[in-house]
Amino acid sequence: MAAMLHLLPLSPTWVLLGVCLLFYYLYVRRRCILLCSISVPFFVFFCYLTWPFRTFKKLGIPGPKPVLNFGNFLSYKKHITNNIISGQHISTNNIISGQHSSANNTISGRTTTTQLPAVLMTTECVEAPVEYRNVPTCVCQRGKQLAADGRTCEDVDECALSPPVCGDPSVTHATCENKPGYYLCNCQSGYVMDVDRKACTLNSGGWGPWSDWGPCSKSCDLGMQSRTRVCDSPAPSFGQPTCQGSSTGVQMCAENNCPSDATERENAVFLKFKDMPAGEYPMVEAALRAKVSNLVNRYCRGRGAFPICCPEASEDQGIYEGRQPILMIGDLGLIKEITVKQFHKFNNRQDLGSILKPFAGSLFVLKDTDWKRVRGAISPTLSSSKLKQMFVLVEKCADGLVSSLTQGRRALIDMKGCNIYLFCRIFSAYAMDVISSTAFGVDIDALNNPDHPFVTHAKAIFDMNLLKMYLYIMVPPPFNYLFTLWGFTFFPKFATDFFKHTVERVMKMRQDSADNTERVDFLQLMLKAHNKHRDETANGATLGPGLSKQEIVGNSMIFWLVGYDTTANTIALTAYNLALSQEAQDRAAGEIHRVVQNRGKLDYEAVHELHYLEMCVNETLRIYPGAKRFDRVCREDADINGLHIPAGMNINFPVWVIHHDPELWPEPDKFKPERFSKEEIATRDPYAFLTFGVGPRACVGMRLAMLEIKLALAKVLEKFRFVTCEKTEDH
Repeated sequence: MAAMLHLLPLSPTWVLLGVCLLFYYLYVRRRCILLCSISVPFFVFFCYLTWPFRTFKKLGIPGPKPVLNFGNFLSYKKHITNNIISGQHISTNNIISGQHSSANNTISGRTTTTQLPAVLMTTECVEAPVEYRNVPTCVCQRGKQLAADGRTCEDVDECALSPPVCGDPSVTHATCENKPGYYLCNCQSGYVMDVDRKACTLNSGGWGPWSDWGPCSKSCDLGMQSRTRVCDSPAPSFGQPTCQGSSTGVQMCAENNCPSDATERENAVFLKFKDMPAGEYPMVEAALRAKVSNLVNRYCRGRGAFPICCPEASEDQGIYEGRQPILMIGDLGLIKEITVKQFHKFNNRQDLGSILKPFAGSLFVLKDTDWKRVRGAISPTLSSSKLKQMFVLVEKCADGLVSSLTQGRRALIDMKGCNIYLFCRIFSAYAMDVISSTAFGVDIDALNNPDHPFVTHAKAIFDMNLLKMYLYIMVPPPFNYLFTLWGFTFFPKFATDFFKHTVERVMKMRQDSADNTERVDFLQLMLKAHNKHRDETANGATLGPGLSKQEIVGNSMIFWLVGYDTTANTIALTAYNLALSQEAQDRAAGEIHRVVQNRGKLDYEAVHELHYLEMCVNETLRIYPGAKRFDRVCREDADINGLHIPAGMNINFPVWVIHHDPELWPEPDKFKPERFSKEEIATRDPYAFLTFGVGPRACVGMRLAMLEIKLALAKVLEKFRFVTCEKTEDH
């Protein structure tokens, strides 16, 4: 058994953490006491004895490796039902002078029978007599502790045991507190009692009150603060355990805005107006974002945050994601074979069950023929001609972005020419406006309404429950059906229900309207496909590429989810890179100026002529890919370039690692937009750039994403310049 446990990919730490998470979810969150009492022991037994359903030895590749290594997270000890005092194991026992007893208390080598907790009785003696005070001396007579007058000591209410003395640190059994005026505990009717005839109790440690929270580690934005407490209410005595838990508490602290003084701001990137008369406002600046360094570091730590990425992009490895074996493919030739040439064997993504239940019916979740049918219906809605019709919606949001910055400029005069914008929030609001308008058909103006329900519920969705994520990863695959039974999902139900009901209400309004074709957006285009499906069904015709109501709702929600946060981050990071590379920014701004001068305005065709700006965006996406990896599932046994892949195997492609492979991208951490010139692209393997995925299951909305990113940057660069300050970090 020990050898078997050693070979299992899960360490005891994993099992312990899994039990804790399962207990938390069943009992604390669900209050399923009976189910908890049955499931937890079975889960422990299953984790220890179940061998993974696949091993990488059959594939001839390295593996397995733990994906999320919690080995340093918990110090694993088998407490079971024992209490630990002074490093010793006891089970409902009291240990005195380092000796072990079962149902007895051992005092200085003599055994006394325990009748109640915290009780002392003198029934037998073997060696020296025990001295009592205030009564004739009790001596050992005929194997019993007797007073001089022949009475048993149990009958002498006035006697008090000489040892132990209250306050003696060597005493580890029942005694009384050393209160002022209390000399000793008295032997009263065979029980150790204090003078008030209350049972003496052990003095275990108790926590005192928490101190006030200390100062935040950051003067602005996101930081940490701590507080402390002392184990002194009461302090532990007589060898009892110390207080359980930590003496230090930590929480995140956040400030809304940083000081307007740029010298006090960390990691800031600034924006200057181009059309400001020279010398009029020498300090007119606006900060790019509140936490640009944190955002950049989040991507630069890709190897640490995502240890599943293989060390080298050219190396294929086997890893474990909890108990789930995953084949990590970094070879570009294999990627091409799997995602394109033999796509019919790898056409599905990993089945996450109820995890993505709110997005059921979307392209991200659907499989096989359902995916093919919906993909065929949605692809035309995002064609070049349809995007041209949607351009007016995106342009309106971009103009609102520039208007917000321009209004802020007027306020700079009252602030002595200096102000700080949190572009992290501004770009997020812009992305929210675009995705809500083009996907849901709703105008919310998030730039001027930061507390709009769309914004607040969006924040709730991205505040995913990591505890649930770890629990899902750790539970063996046979248990996945339980998650479906419980409706288990990463996302808050109230937030996903809000967007679901919003889409349903808009759908009903559009369908009930006499003229519902005036607005051109993603939802309206899908409704046309839905109506086609309904009409063909009513007429008895062969079912065409129509969309069901669930598919419209699911695709609208996933369209919003993947297009909101990633778009905002890409715009902010591109601006950051341009601020660090003024030469590239000058070239991009010059291109924008020439195109606008030739065409008269930034229309749909003009945006597509901004080739160098697109190169800057692609280089940013290479350095900071929105998704660190993407996956496929093998549906039937396949042999590719000598590698046998069995049916059911999950396959991952490490995008971040491939994008930072120095053999594919010399000096991979440097921002060089020229990598995406036509000449450079022609000399490079097309599968070295995987930001939007590849093959038939590539991102269907990548053209819309590129349109809104380029239009926002072009509109801003018409009037502003991104510059750095002295504290901007050069990544």
